[in-house]
Amino acid sequence: MEFIKLKDEEIKRLYDLAEYGYVFDWTKKSSDKSEIVVLHRNGDILGLVEFERVDKSQVFLIWLIEVADPYKKDGATGRLLAYVAREARNLMFNAVLITEAKAYLYERYIKTFDALSISGHHLMFDKIAMQGLVTAYLEEED
Repeated sequence: MEFIKLKDEEIKRLYDLAEYGYVFDWTKKSSDKSEIVVLHRNGDILGLVEFERVDKSQVFLIWLIEVADPYKKDGATGRLLAYVAREARNLMFNAVLITEAKAYLYERYIKTFDALSISGHHLMFDKIAMQGLVTAYLEEED
């Protein structure tokens, strides 16, 4: 498995992911400052994550995260979260936040990934949870 940070011109070519089970429109970024990273294996896109570094608050903000149905039980979600957590940790940031986690994912993120509820459906991964993600899903890479 490999992570690829997409350039803006590559993002525009993500228009046809619906046939692979993706729901979100990955051709449009939520913020001008956000990045999109793809997790792939053998040419298949397992999942994508869009996140933004917020220097003022010392956090990384996850705008979108999506994993194709065939890979939902493969640990792809954990690997994508761990990728963002590692990026945040390497910059000595304090946390990773998720904006508006879907209701059916909210409890899963808390139970499986040690996310903390901060308000509404907003979640946070503190330094301990970030390290746990990196250890569990990217240990062989660090």
